[in-house]
Amino acid sequence: MMEQQPPLVPPGPSSVGPPPLTLAAGPLTEQDFILIRQAAFRRRAIAATVRVASASSAVTLIIAVLAAPFVAFDPSWQAALVVLGLGAIGVVEHVGGKRMRKADPSAPRLLAWNQLALLLLIVAYCAAQIATYSAGGMGAMVSPESRDALRGMSGTGGLDQLEAWVRLGVWAFYGLVAILSVGFQGGMAAYYFTRRKHVVAYLAQTPPWIQRVFTETGT
Repeated sequence: MMEQQPPLVPPGPSSVGPPPLTLAAGPLTEQDFILIRQAAFRRRAIAATVRVASASSAVTLIIAVLAAPFVAFDPSWQAALVVLGLGAIGVVEHVGGKRMRKADPSAPRLLAWNQLALLLLIVAYCAAQIATYSAGGMGAMVSPESRDALRGMSGTGGLDQLEAWVRLGVWAFYGLVAILSVGFQGGMAAYYFTRRKHVVAYLAQTPPWIQRVFTETGT
């Protein structure tokens, strides 16, 4: 007599694994994602400021590095101070940008005052160049034949007139550099000062755990 086999029974729920995770599964709720999107929107101003500070720091440091060889070939205390000042300002700008990335409320003021320090350095250098420039040294650079030719040129006033025009050109050049710096560095300082309100709003309206997410991801 053949032994009867037990009927096949489909496996029960306990015999199968957990259901596959869907894309929406996770520890965050939809409300959490809304908060993250809002925080990302508020952080745009901070991210933009970080990019500006990074670019400003890179440009300042590059100028300092390129100017350093000229100081070595033609040493002067004025040029050395300018190069050292540019290097220090570039480093501070970099530090300020890193603080801004962390939403440090002190970062905007640091960056603003750093721009004002750069403005003071540029204006002081231009003023020193204007005050110490002497066109009288041109006489030693002009040969006697050229000096006689200049005297013989009617309507030019000779070498004295040429020196006056060169002096005026030097004053105009450094004066223009100072004026442009007032507009550019002054505008940068004003821009940085206005960024603090964005940092304060971001810190006040963003949950700490979302701030931590942005800090850890470097965004």
